[in-house]
Amino acid sequence: MSRLGRRGGDLLAFACGLALPLGFAPFGVWPAPLLALAVALQTWVARGPGVGFRRGWLFGLGAFGFGIGWVHVSMHDYGGASLPLAYAVSLLLAGFLALYPALCAAWVARTWQRDRRVWRVVVVLPAAWVLLEWVRGWLLSGFPWLELGYGQIDTPLAQLAPLGGSLLVTAAAVFSAGLLWALAAALPLGRVLAAALLALLW
Repeated sequence: MSRLGRRGGDLLAFACGLALPLGFAPFGVWPAPLLALAVALQTWVARGPGVGFRRGWLFGLGAFGFGIGWVHVSMHDYGGASLPLAYAVSLLLAGFLALYPALCAAWVARTWQRDRRVWRVVVVLPAAWVLLEWVRGWLLSGFPWLELGYGQIDTPLAQLAPLGGSLLVTAAAVFSAGLLWALAAALPLGRVLAAALLALLW
């Protein structure tokens, strides 16, 4: 792959991350996280786990850099921190939180490189994402911001919340993103199955 191609994949992963918070208030564009994750998934599996990790981190940096932009406002306006310090801490926090999607992306990329079966990726993606999102919710007192399930409260997936809480809704949302990816990546019969599962889920 050319350097331009590598950079294009990196930029696309970052742009997908920027799009993810659009599914949350005040924007409320609920399809945005699903589409962003589906496109980002293609950039993650395009190369090996190392590239997947980098692109997952860039995805997370875009998502958290945009999605928790209020942190620097809180530190500067209400905590009395200088503006440069507030921006620096916010960026460091976003970079730390980006490690979670980076690990997910590396996990998925490794799965794809070892066995290029679309349906293994479709299953591994929500499993990895939900596990890491659960860890993020309690590790170091927890940073449960931008949990995907909360961006789907106005969709049919919200009906799953009484059965398994926000994490089950998150799993369904990420599974939907994987199915969207499968519509492009699978063989014709697999595309029919992906479409049927999406229709059933939604």
